[in-house]
Amino acid sequence: MTKINFYPALAVFLLILAVSCEYNNEALEVDAADPQLHLSNGMLYYKGMVFTGVLSSTYDNGNKRSAVHYTQGRKNGDETRWYPDGNIEASRVYSKGNKVGTHQGWWPNGQLKFIYEFNRHGEYNGSVTEWYFSGQKFMDFHYLDGKEEGSQKLWQEDGRIKANYVVKNGERFGLIGLKKCDPVQIQNNDVN
Repeated sequence: MTKINFYPALAVFLLILAVSCEYNNEALEVDAADPQLHLSNGMLYYKGMVFTGVLSSTYDNGNKRSAVHYTQGRKNGDETRWYPDGNIEASRVYSKGNKVGTHQGWWPNGQLKFIYEFNRHGEYNGSVTEWYFSGQKFMDFHYLDGKEEGSQKLWQEDGRIKANYVVKNGERFGLIGLKKCDPVQIQNNDVN
């Protein structure tokens, strides 16, 4: 009679089970309103387990509202948001919970709302640009590893410049857009 070693067979079975569970979690799509979701210390859990899959939501009209990819409880991959009419509102990318790469947003009229650039640590790195609903540029800032560096500009909605300065080695040079304060008036109450 041949004796079968039970432990290697059990190890293979557990490995297959773990891989198949991981595969099923990757394909999991959960509605953001599901009461079994819960956020704790920055980690998303579903049914008591760290969530891996796509968190999605829809509008009452049936159109998709959002789709956010998660791995091991953190945003990881694409996040897309749409307006009720189906037009895209924002597109973002995450890696292990950090914002990375180019993030873009649009106004309901299709005009660009923002473009942000991030490094792999989730810090602004490159251009950070925003526009008013009208299409007029609101801001155009530049960053290096999370700190302002280079040309920085802000505009009022009518196109007039609000701030225009340069940052070199952490120092600002130029018009920083502070409001002028009225001078303090001292009342002279002469008592003779």
